[in-house]
Amino acid sequence: MTQGDLPYSYTRAWICPFLVILILITLAVKYAEPLKDGDLWFQMAYGQYLLDNHTLVPDHTIYSWTPTDGKQIYCAWTAEILFYTLYKIGGLNLLFAFRYVCLLVFIVFIVHHAQRYKVTQNPVTWLICLIGSFMIQAGVQIKPEIFSLLLMTFTVWTWWSVKISPEKGWKRCYLFPAIVLVWVNTHGGVIFGIAYLGLLFMGEVLNGFISPNEKLTPETRKHFFISMSLCVIAVFLTPYGWRYPYDLIQNFIINNESQVRDFKTVLAYQTIFFQGARWQHFLEYLITGSAILGILSWPSLKKGKLDWSLVLTNIGFGLLYMEFVRTTYFWGIIFIFSSIYLIHDGFAWWRSRNKVFAKYAAIISVILCIILFGREMIESICKPLFGFWINYNSPIEEAEYIRKNFEGHRIGNDYDTGSYLLWSLKPGKKVFIDARYFPYKPWYHEYAEFEYGRSKKYKDQFINKYRCDLWCVTYDFPQLSYFLKSPDWKLVHYGPSACIFVRKDMNITRDGFDLSKLSNDHLQPHQAYELIHFSLQVGEIDTAVAIAQKMNTGYFCPQKKKLVAYAYMELGDAFSRKGSLDRSIEFYLKALHIGRINDPEVYNRLGGLYCKKQEFIKAIEQYNKALAYKKDYTPALHNLSVVYSQMGKFNYALSYLQRMIELQPNNSEAYYNVACIYSRQKKVDEAIDWLNKAIERGFNNWNLMRSDNDLDNIRGSQYYQNIMKNH
Repeated sequence: MTQGDLPYSYTRAWICPFLVILILITLAVKYAEPLKDGDLWFQMAYGQYLLDNHTLVPDHTIYSWTPTDGKQIYCAWTAEILFYTLYKIGGLNLLFAFRYVCLLVFIVFIVHHAQRYKVTQNPVTWLICLIGSFMIQAGVQIKPEIFSLLLMTFTVWTWWSVKISPEKGWKRCYLFPAIVLVWVNTHGGVIFGIAYLGLLFMGEVLNGFISPNEKLTPETRKHFFISMSLCVIAVFLTPYGWRYPYDLIQNFIINNESQVRDFKTVLAYQTIFFQGARWQHFLEYLITGSAILGILSWPSLKKGKLDWSLVLTNIGFGLLYMEFVRTTYFWGIIFIFSSIYLIHDGFAWWRSRNKVFAKYAAIISVILCIILFGREMIESICKPLFGFWINYNSPIEEAEYIRKNFEGHRIGNDYDTGSYLLWSLKPGKKVFIDARYFPYKPWYHEYAEFEYGRSKKYKDQFINKYRCDLWCVTYDFPQLSYFLKSPDWKLVHYGPSACIFVRKDMNITRDGFDLSKLSNDHLQPHQAYELIHFSLQVGEIDTAVAIAQKMNTGYFCPQKKKLVAYAYMELGDAFSRKGSLDRSIEFYLKALHIGRINDPEVYNRLGGLYCKKQEFIKAIEQYNKALAYKKDYTPALHNLSVVYSQMGKFNYALSYLQRMIELQPNNSEAYYNVACIYSRQKKVDEAIDWLNKAIERGFNNWNLMRSDNDLDNIRGSQYYQNIMKNH
């Protein structure tokens, strides 16, 4: 038994293999994702350009007609050529397989690291691996980020190889410049790899002064510092020479304020505390990971064995982890390798002071692994983007429509549709903007203000400045309503992913929605809901119904069931506005049948539909269901009082109004309704008393008081006549 492993009495031979299998299954399901954004399309377009033109420097200006800045360097030629080649050979399926190969390589590095420290039989090792594997989710995308994930993993693995092997470690130091050479030609994330090496350098210098027991051997230390010098040279070995590192430093370090401001319009560049990122659980992993590192580091701190390279890299990249969602995977990698290293000595210290520590650590680790496994299984299957397909913001069908109908026209499009349009319409047609961002940096702030701003005057100015013949935008585009309401634009087409508007003066006829373009396999609930919502916005209720009929209602996930139910509710509301009460009720009942909806408003609306049909018993049943979910739901209380009043059951009506008044003592309308019921019962004094209370609490609808038949029995009273005379 080694220091990092647990005694056999604390664990069993099958537990760790079981956890490894659990992790592999979890990762296989968690990362069964479609293309999450459009970056791949422009990456492959660049790859094709590089191969066709026998160059390593792409032309940023050939894909868009808007002003482009070719000054900023984007050096990712190895990734671009590889992605394009894989796609040409095996299509998207091969790219999805490639993602799993990268994940497997990542796990292999971790397993090898754990074997070096002989901690593979420790369940805590696999808990660390599982948590870290969730931290890297931002890097497991089919775009150059995935190469940064692999190269960062290789870099961290290499460092710990150097640390553990004083005799042979010096040779491995020279892997660092080789990694940097590949990385600098693959993805801009190399800047974080260089930052990691810089923190290692600083940590090793501090170890020399403060923690001599933790520093490398003199021979290894010498070669490490030499390799760091070679890394600096490797940074310049790109098709751009010295200009590329200079460009990275200028844009990401010195003059990064405007770039960060622009990036903040995208979810990937928000902090992990951003509301929209909560579902990714980065904050939980930060807390858990920090706790694990703290517990495992405590023995070393007690002994005064502080490894500054470990401390600086975890602090530095821990802060980076919190700052941007897109860069979270860097600390995830560092956390895994650092924690596995600390297990080696940490467990021996804890076990020597607490005999049951190892036992409970093993049990807790297994339990947490199983809990995380279960949660990730459910959340992965239930998330909007699950499975192997193209995300529903890539306008496949719409691009074909543009190709056929808009020869020679100037295309306008939003950020999300741009990359696929670039890929599919090249070389004949150029886009307005796309996910590259950097060519549009000089005027991106104008686009961001148009997309997210509120000033209609500015939007009009933007549209007039960049005069397009058509606009292709997704259904979640923030300014979709601008085009729908504008007198200058008309809708001519909408498909599964986007809608297309043209100028009113263009002689193009509106076509109908082509339902044959929808497949049940790819019509995700989120996409279907957006399509139904849009169809109803443009008044095509039959299309909305046809789309709803293509939705799969047998989902296991409550979230997806609920979304389908809300789609049916929208249809119910639409039919209600048309006066088709039976169809409206039909869709509301379908919504309730699909899954339990804990929203009293649904039952309240359904009750209202039955009231319009004079089916009061059914209406009362629905209002009571609303109260079953929320006993103080005042709209249902009000409607019950109205129904019972119409049925002539005044005592019931009064009881519900009394409950309303208890909940809302200043609700003047409730007092007025009580007055009406007493008036209908010919209880004049009580009616006058409650009408006075209503007026005292602010009821001032004098026209209603003049015309309301419910007050007929008190019109002869002096009180009523005085009120009407004064108002």
